[in-house]
Amino acid sequence: TLPLILGHEFAGTVAEIGPGVSGFKLGDRVAVDPIFASGDDDECRRGDSHLCRKLGFQGLSGGGGGFSESVVVLAERTHALGDLGTDIGAMVEPLAVAFHAVRQSPICPGDTAVIYGAGPIGQATILCLRAAGAGTVIVVDPAAARQRMARTLKADLVLDPREVDVPGEVLRLTRGRGAEVVYDCAGLDATVTSAMDTVRRGGTIVMVAIWGHPAKVDMLALVLREIR
Repeated sequence: TLPLILGHEFAGTVAEIGPGVSGFKLGDRVAVDPIFASGDDDECRRGDSHLCRKLGFQGLSGGGGGFSESVVVLAERTHALGDLGTDIGAMVEPLAVAFHAVRQSPICPGDTAVIYGAGPIGQATILCLRAAGAGTVIVVDPAAARQRMARTLKADLVLDPREVDVPGEVLRLTRGRGAEVVYDCAGLDATVTSAMDTVRRGGTIVMVAIWGHPAKVDMLALVLREIR
């Protein structure tokens, strides 16, 4: 419902504290978990508030977002940053998305991983895969600036899909096996098709992107290759 001030990835400085709130003081730098959850369904009770049936987000569903001059947030959704600055704090939410995607996947130390899409979430996925011990991290994106950032974050190989046969190159590098895990951080029909040709048989594709349209997927290929 408009008007709405956007911004669901943000941090700030505590300017006021409501009654009954403890653990914070004025001037604290904090990161905000923007999830709105009801707390009264099975998903919330088992600790999966991000799967709440009434899920919403501060800055998307109401409440005023990070582009506001000031905003009221729930204490339980607020996390002290200590000595970290709010520039780092604003990255906590996208890093959490990437961390969750990697943790949900069966990535093992030494595995080959491919990331389609090197926007903020794709870049964060590089960092999380490195922390998880992935052996080879391959990033696919057509944008030169994103390619440069991926190299800065120590991606082993960065491919431009306009210039390279990505599945062919990945199969060549893995001696015909394919990648153990592929992360789609782009949300395009073309990246799903390429991901299915890139992942090994019996491998896993993790859908990370927020899609703007229904996907067209070759379900027979999914079945015959036992792609998870």
